[in-house]
This record gives sequence, structure tokens and C-alpha cells, in this order.
Amino acid sequence: WCVGEMCTARSHKVNTVLLMWPDFVKPDKAFIENYESIVPDIVELANYNIGLQEVQDTMAWISTVETIDVPGLISGEAIEHICGQMTGTTRSRSIADAREAPDCIIVSDLDNMEAAATAYVLLALIVPKLVGGQKNNMPAVLQKDRSVPDTACSALVICSDGCFKQFQFGDWLMQVAKLPGCCVLPIIAEDGFRFPSPTYYEEISGMPQLEMLDLPIYIKAIKAVFQEIAVVFSPQNYSSTQEDLDLRAKQVAWRINSGALKSLYQKIMAKDDDEAGDAGDGEKNEALEDAPSNLVMPTPEQVLEEMF
Repeated sequence: WCVGEMCTARSHKVNTVLLMWPDFVKPDKAFIENYESIVPDIVELANYNIGLQEVQDTMAWISTVETIDVPGLISGEAIEHICGQMTGTTRSRSIADAREAPDCIIVSDLDNMEAAATAYVLLALIVPKLVGGQKNNMPAVLQKDRSVPDTACSALVICSDGCFKQFQFGDWLMQVAKLPGCCVLPIIAEDGFRFPSPTYYEEISGMPQLEMLDLPIYIKAIKAVFQEIAVVFSPQNYSSTQEDLDLRAKQVAWRINSGALKSLYQKIMAKDDDEAGDAGDGEKNEALEDAPSNLVMPTPEQVLEEMF
């Protein structure tokens, strides 16, 4: 379908710009000549009056259009630069851009393009819903060169495939776990995301890239994240519409301002207290089991006799 849209754009002389990702390779002569064997389903476009020759001409045409290189690491500045190049405009830096200590952070695996894009789409939709509030009124996507600010009172954790296996992501989560007043809300960014299982935690424990983390605490932090009901926010899905994403962004804004979410710090401490309590109960049970079995509780009359 994408190829069909490209063919239509070329035939109607639509002004076209190629956003070229770092790993993208433009079609060469051999690829174009063998396109039918490489993509046999292309014949289905004949139903829309698009033949093989039109497709091959479009493949060659791609190399002639204006190209904008997209950096490997997506950031707010990179997005502004690309938009500026496409529209021929510039944007003044806002207060939100200059803020050094955001109180609502979006944590994502920035090495994952889809996860990074999801973070910025969520940011764009959530800003108008939070501005003007007493808290969470200045959200920001956390960048690789930044630490979690002490001012953070909420963290939106973008859950994507393999995110918890990345050191930077794990380090941010550990920083969040040290803030008693920072609540956490998981955001599911992919249909294929699977909630961590016991096997997953065993795998994490043996990863050399995570050795610098306190792994027992890190695993507790991951488990604590999913004590909250996650919000599915997946812009790349074909079924996702502007209205649907906006509704989900409203849900996110409402939940982080509801006061019902707890911090990772609180959850981890509560779990430790429960474990300590369970251990204490075990010691009490052992003491009872070790007590002599021939003990007999005194009657009330015997107690009174001892007292007087």
C-alpha cells in the first residue's frame, strides 16, 4: 500500500520529501529490475491501475526527490529541525524547552525508534491537558544526557520490547525508585509487549550490561511498575486514530493527577515490610512448634488463686 501511495504521489506531482533513516538504502538498479520477484504481491496494485512499470519508475524517482536525514537518536531538537526543514519555518524556544527540572518525566528506550516516537507523540498530546495544573504541568521526555530530577512527581514508563534490558532505561528506573514522591504509570507502546515473567527476571539477572545496577532492587522496581494498571498507547498501530490517542492521553493525564498512584519507593518499601512480616510470622510459628506439647493453659480460678 505504501508503494501504491508513492506511485500516486509521483503521478500527481505531489511535492515529496524523503525522510531517510540511518539504515535506509535507496533502491539501486538491480533492486528495481528484480522488484517483481522480490515483492511478488506487487501485482495486486494492478487492481488500482498501477502496473509494474509505474512501480519501477517510482523506485527510480525516489532517488531524485529532496532528502532529509533523520538522526539515529530522536530528540525534541531533532524533531524541530526536521519540521523546520519541511515547512521552512523556525520555532522560538519555549519555557517548556528551557525547563531544567520537569515534574513529569517520560522514560523510554531511546535506542528503540518506535518507543522514542511513542514518547514524543504522548508528550505532544498530554501537554495541553496538564498545563495550568498545580503539578505535572511541565512534562518532558528524559534524554540520555540527563538524570531523573528530584522535582519529578510522576514518571510515565514507556514499555517496549527489551526496554528493561537496557542499562540506561534501568538506571533511570532505579533513580525513580529512590524518589518517595514520584508516582509511576506504565504505558504499553507495542502490541507485542509481554509482561515480565519469572524466566525474564532470571535472564535479566545474568546480563553483563546490567551488572552496575542493584539487580535485586531493580527486579523489585520492575515488578512494582506493573502493580498499576497500564495504559495502552500505541501510535504505530493501524487501528490508532487521532481521537483514540487523544482519549488515551486524557486518561493518562487524569490518572497521574488523581492522587491514586503510588511511588515505586512506597511499593518496594511495602513489599520489604511484608517480607519482613512473613519472616517474623515464621519465627513465631517455629517457636510455637518447639514449645513443649504437655503445657496446659491455667483456668481462671487458678489464675485468681495465684494472684491472691
